[in-house]
Amino acid sequence: MHTRSASFFKRFSAKLFYKFFNACTSIKIDANAADFRLLDRKVVNVFKMDIRERTRFLRGLTAWVGFRTCSVAYNAEKRHAGSSKYSLRKMLLLAVDGICSFSALPLYAGVVIGFLLSIAGFFYAVFAVVEKYMYNKNVPGWTSLVILITIIGGIQLILMGILGIYIGKIYEETKQRPIYLVRSSLGFNA
Repeated sequence: MHTRSASFFKRFSAKLFYKFFNACTSIKIDANAADFRLLDRKVVNVFKMDIRERTRFLRGLTAWVGFRTCSVAYNAEKRHAGSSKYSLRKMLLLAVDGICSFSALPLYAGVVIGFLLSIAGFFYAVFAVVEKYMYNKNVPGWTSLVILITIIGGIQLILMGILGIYIGKIYEETKQRPIYLVRSSLGFNA
């Protein structure tokens, strides 16, 4: 779908979201896909019976269920009346919901950032000690304070990231998504 009436920021941010979503999740969704769609009865039944989660990112879930799809391209005309009720805040919340519903990558990013911060703290500690004792160039207390903050901050981020990963796994289980879906069966009574 191409939206001529959308602002440059809206088109750019949507393009960025779809690229990021497709890069960090195992499913792929079409850029500019709308939530307005025609669904086969089999897909509707899967949503009614098998998918129990309440916060549904429909664009991702319709791709996740794995049924065949086709797209209808169209040009969205400019609104004749009213304006969009989707503010920037609502768009950001939708993007975060979508990414968090299908990826644990943000949780792992916390662990990686923690490790990087701890490593940077260690290297800065070596640099600060060398600078203090070889060149006697530092403010008293500055070296130990910065070393403690960076290393302990990094360790805290690592531990928070690990906790986040565990909570993410609990979250995945509470969604109760089925392990597999049956598209069709032969020789069995419905």
